Amino acid sequence: MNATAAHGASVRIENCGKTFADGTHALEPASLDIARGETVVLLGPSGCGKTTMLRIIAGLETPDRYTLRITLTHGDYTFGQVMALPALSAVAHEVVEAYPGDMAAHPVGTGPYALKEWVRASKMVLVANPGYRGFVWDFDPGNDPTDKAIAARMRGLHMPRIGTIDISVMEEPQSNWLAFERGELDLLNLPSTFAPVALPHGGTHEYAPADHAQRGGKIGVEESHPPAHARSDCRC
Repeated sequence: MNATAAHGASVRIENCGKTFADGTHALEPASLDIARGETVVLLGPSGCGKTTMLRIIAGLETPDRYTLRITLTHGDYTFGQVMALPALSAVAHEVVEAYPGDMAAHPVGTGPYALKEWVRASKMVLVANPGYRGFVWDFDPGNDPTDKAIAARMRGLHMPRIGTIDISVMEEPQSNWLAFERGELDLLNLPSTFAPVALPHGGTHEYAPADHAQRGGKIGVEESHPPAHARSDCRC
């Protein structure tokens, strides 16, 4: 099988065929030259290999139902980072067909949490996935005394430890900040407009209401988009 770009042609296909591991012939050997600027249409009945040929030309192959193979035309040191973007996650075609145009509301995967409820522009509720493989906490802390104390308490515990995560979507910065001050949120992606209040003296002092700091309230600065905010119901 050889599908390459050659001198004087945009694409040259020589004896290009595809047979899956189970013996299924997805594409019988075929050869084709496509000249630069030429428009070509692949015609044939369903199952004749049109999509398979296009994937091979594009550098995409599926050797089996669990593998996606991508062939690059040149080296790219950012390829790994690009493929890690959420928008490039592999999705089963059954999901695409079952929820056309609304896949975001029906995430399918094997992660630690499943989407139980989603009210757009309002809230999301995540629950622990009972089928998640889990892992045992065994991470080295940094130099911060608080991090060391947390790592010591968590070491050896099976993850995840939180049964339900409620995420509130608040588009108004004032509402975000007041809810955090009242202790209604465990985690806040701080609107940048409130950074001078939350992190006075150029950010050299950590701020949280005294009672909330004791509960473990945390702040993270968010500079670009409206943040989401979470509180958890720990069911260990």
